Order: sequence, then structure tokens, then C-alpha cells
Amino acid sequence: MLGCVAAGIGITLLPEAVVAPARRDGRINTHPLPSEQSRVPTVFIRRRDAFVSSARARFVECAQRTTAGQRDGVSAGSAGNERDSVRC
Repeated sequence: MLGCVAAGIGITLLPEAVVAPARRDGRINTHPLPSEQSRVPTVFIRRRDAFVSSARARFVECAQRTTAGQRDGVSAGSAGNERDSVRC
């Protein structure tokens, strides 16, 4: 995507960290988005039939609890019984 933008044949939305080197080199211009538009839902994806290791399962569980806590105004591991909380 970034290559298409630098070549003048496309536009895209990417994280600032991804485009910073090209911006510093003068290959592209960037236009910051207003903060209310700069946050988007993000998902973790995997093949349906892929093996799920215990580490991957824990990562997904931690991510889900962390994002649920952010929606509810509670940090992960701070609500309820510590034994029932995932330490992230």
C-alpha cells in the first residue's frame, strides 16, 4: 500500500509508525485524522482450523478482557476476584 502511495497511484490509512520513514524521506505527505476518527475497532484473526496453543488462547483471553475493561472503565485484573482475573 505504501509503495502505491509513494508511486502516486493510491491512498491509504496506516498507523503513523508504519509511514514515518517514508514521510521523513520525503516520499509521502501525511494528514493526521481528528482523534474521534483515528481509533478503529481492531480484531485478531486466525485460520479457523489452526492449532490454538495455550499461549495464543491466553493472549486472546487477555485482549478480550482488557478491551472489555476499557469499554466499562475498568482495567484488566482490577475488577472482582483476583483469582478470576487474567493478569495481562
